[in-house]
Amino acid sequence: MKTTVMMDEALCDEMLQEIFRKLPPSSSSAISLVSRRWLTLHRSSLTSLTLRIPKHSHLPSSFLVLLLHRYTYLLSLTVLLPVSCCFDDDDDLEDNSDNLLLCLIAYPPHRHRLRHLRFMLGSVSSAALQKVSMVPPFRNLVSLNLSRIRPLCFRWVRFFPCLKELSVLNCSPSTDDCLVPGELAVRRGLLEEEEEVVEELGLEVISLCGIRWGDHGFRWLWRRCGNLKCLQLRSCDGTGDGTGEGTRGDDVEYRLLRNYNFARKLRNLQRLELRSCRTIADRVLLDVADNCRLLNSLLLYDGGSREGLRRFIERCTKSLHTLDFRLPLDLDNTHLITTAETFRNLTTLRLHSCCLITGDGLRSIGQVTGGSLSDLTLVNCDVIEKEVGLLTFLGQTLRLLRRLDLSHNDMLVDRELGSMLASCKNLIEIHLRGCQRLTNVIVTKLIKCCEGLETVDVTNCGGINIHGVETLIGDSPRLKKIVVDDSNLSPTARSSAYRRSIQVC
Repeated sequence: MKTTVMMDEALCDEMLQEIFRKLPPSSSSAISLVSRRWLTLHRSSLTSLTLRIPKHSHLPSSFLVLLLHRYTYLLSLTVLLPVSCCFDDDDDLEDNSDNLLLCLIAYPPHRHRLRHLRFMLGSVSSAALQKVSMVPPFRNLVSLNLSRIRPLCFRWVRFFPCLKELSVLNCSPSTDDCLVPGELAVRRGLLEEEEEVVEELGLEVISLCGIRWGDHGFRWLWRRCGNLKCLQLRSCDGTGDGTGEGTRGDDVEYRLLRNYNFARKLRNLQRLELRSCRTIADRVLLDVADNCRLLNSLLLYDGGSREGLRRFIERCTKSLHTLDFRLPLDLDNTHLITTAETFRNLTTLRLHSCCLITGDGLRSIGQVTGGSLSDLTLVNCDVIEKEVGLLTFLGQTLRLLRRLDLSHNDMLVDRELGSMLASCKNLIEIHLRGCQRLTNVIVTKLIKCCEGLETVDVTNCGGINIHGVETLIGDSPRLKKIVVDDSNLSPTARSSAYRRSIQVC
C-alpha cells in the first residue's frame, strides 16, 4: 500500500497517462482499482471506447452524456447492442436510437476530436443523421458505421466533408419505406435527380449489406462516388441503381434506369469485395472490368459463375495483384491457368474450400508468378491431400513467399509441409490452424528453416503439444506473435513469451 502511495505521488499526470497508453487492454480493470486519480487519468488517456447498451433499457440520453464526459480524448467511439441481441425486431429501438445518437451533439469534450463513430444500436433516421451532420465538430468524422438507416437515403452524407469510410450493416428498406403506392413520384424524383449538379463526395471506402433487387435508394450515392477506392458488398441482390434483368416498362424513366451503369462512376476503384452476391456478381465483375482501370484487388466469396469469372479474368486490367476466392463449385483449373497467363505480377493468392482445382492449376501459378507471389492461402483445399509433392513444388518455385496459410487441411502431414518449408527461407508468417496431423516435428522444422518467422498460428493442431509450443516460443529467434490454444500454454511458455515480448493470442 505504501509503495502504491509513493508511486502515486512521484508520477505526474502526463507520465501516468503515457504509461496507461502503453499497457495492454487487459490491465484496464486493475488500473481503475488503485485510486480515484488513476481511474480519472486512465479514462482521460483512452482514445477508443466501446459501449454495449441493453436492448430494453431505455437509457436516458443524459446518462450517456454524463458517462462520455469522463472520456475527454476519444478518437473512436462504438455504441452497440449486447452480443445476444440482433437487429431483426428493432422497432422498439428506433426512437431510443435517435435520442442516443442526438445526445452526442450535447457532449462537447470529445466531439472536437472524434474521428471514428460506430453506431450499431438499431435503426437511425435520416433526419437524425442530418441533424448530427449540421453540428460543426461532427463534420470532422472520417469513418461512420451504422446498422440501418430509415428511410433509406444518403443525401445527408454530403454534410460530412471529411468522411472517407461509410458502412451500413443492413440496407434493406423496412416495410414503411416501400414506396409502391408513390411509384410515379419516385420516377419523377429520378428524372429531377438527373438535372442536379453532381458534386463528388470524399468517400473512399463504402461497405453495404442487404441491397435488394429493385431498390433505388443508392443511385444518388453512386453518381457521386468518383473518388471511391474500395467497394464492399455483402448479401446483395442488386446494386441499388435500378439496373438488372426484369426492369418493368418501356417509358422514359425506366429506360433511364436500365441504361444507367453504376460502375461508370467507379473509375478510381482499386479494391472490390463481393460476399454472397451470386445474383449480381457476374454483372458487377464485368462492369468493373470494363470501367475500372486501377483495380488491384478482388475478393469473391460464394458468388458468380464459371463463365462470368473467366470473362472477368480475361478482360480485367493487368494491374490486379491480389485474388481472394471462396468458390467451392465455381473455380477450376481453367481459371487458375488464365489467371497465371493474365496476371503475371500476382502477389497474393487466397483460395478457400476450392474443390475443383488440381495440382496442374496451382503449378501453372507457381511457374509464372514464382518471382512475385509473396502471400499464398490454401484453406481447406483437398488438392493438398490428393497431390503428393505439390507443396514441395510450390516451395521451390515461389522464391519470395513470405506468408503461408494452410489452415483446416486435416490430412496435411509433417513430411509434406516440411519438404516445402526447406525452400521457404523468407517466410515470416504461417497459419496451420486445424491441421490435426501435424506434430512437434514440424515445430523443429519451422525453427530450423524459417529463421525470420514472426507470426505462427497453431490453434487446434492436435499433434503439437505443450512441449512443442514451449520450443516454438523459446527457440524462434524473431517470433513476435503466436496464436495457440490455452490448454497448450504452460507457465514456462507464458513466462518465456512475456520475457521476449511475444504476443500470445
